[in-house]
Amino acid sequence: MIEVHLTTSKKWVFIPSLIRKFSNGRLFTHAAFKFTSKTWNTSFYYQNTVSKTQFMGEVQFKKNNHIVEVFELKLPKRVEQQLIKICQEREGKPYSFLGIFGKMLMKIFKLNSNPFQDGDKTTDCIEEITMAL
Repeated sequence: MIEVHLTTSKKWVFIPSLIRKFSNGRLFTHAAFKFTSKTWNTSFYYQNTVSKTQFMGEVQFKKNNHIVEVFELKLPKRVEQQLIKICQEREGKPYSFLGIFGKMLMKIFKLNSNPFQDGDKTTDCIEEITMAL
């Protein structure tokens, strides 16, 4: 089973979290996939933290995040496997600090495009989840 978790940080995740909250005006500041493994009887998350995309165990993820909303994805097994493969291939992609800042500038100055968008060289957590889907 795969879920999308929308969260806020339990820790002060400094500027990126504040900028994201200001720029999107929503109750969540972070998104992640939750993959549940029946074989291992546990779950793990795929996310983009303030450094890069990575996988994280459920215990550590819940220490760092308040879960605001959960969406269960009902996908065929073949599609689930493809999604996990995409996440594995993208693991380590750098966090887009400038992209988040650009989103804030778009909101403040009513810009039509992000001046710091760099294609797919960097990403943030919401972009990463959207791209994978």
